[in-house]
Amino acid sequence: TGRISLFHVKRPPWLSVPTFIGPSSSLFSADAKGNFGITSLTQRADGAIYAASRYGITVVNVVTSFPPGDICSNNPETPITVSPGSDSFTTPLVGAEIRGIQFLPEGNRAFVLQRTPPALVGFDISTAPQAYGNFPSDVLETCSSPTFLQAYDAGEGTRLYVTCFDAGQIYVFDPYVPRLIGVINAGRGPAGLAFPPSPGAHAVAYIVGFSANDMA
Repeated sequence: TGRISLFHVKRPPWLSVPTFIGPSSSLFSADAKGNFGITSLTQRADGAIYAASRYGITVVNVVTSFPPGDICSNNPETPITVSPGSDSFTTPLVGAEIRGIQFLPEGNRAFVLQRTPPALVGFDISTAPQAYGNFPSDVLETCSSPTFLQAYDAGEGTRLYVTCFDAGQIYVFDPYVPRLIGVINAGRGPAGLAFPPSPGAHAVAYIVGFSANDMA
């Protein structure tokens, strides 16, 4: 449907359990065949939420309009609306299926992962998007059929991790150059990747081996 859904996770007085609120309108236009889809939701450090299009080449921020006052004390019939905002990222590559976006902590760069064609696209966000838009400044080739994009700082600066399902690898990028700095062999069909909340002395990450039915 190209929509996202809202849930109450802080239980309001008039609900006995966390409850589904409702869907948004479609955040992206349909493709030529009428297909809709969203592949990922990403929360920026300032709390903003971004949705990535499956059948397009755009990421857009999600704007939620709440009724006045505390949402948990309002009447359940009071409408809550969700719509696409004006902060969008559109890659210069003809294709589809955006797999995620990550923002550098300095606030001046963003990176979008596109599956078709497989590429990591950097954006200069140092200027106000309302005036100039988000400018695509770098295109880095990735493995074929990349599936997930994550960012993590293990004490050496933020690195971007691209999960390569078909190749059984994880590509590691230094976003400040930007360039590919490493390839990790991760076994058959690597999927979800999880990092510890802070590096520590012996930090390890965990990868789900979808095809091998294991973790590494």
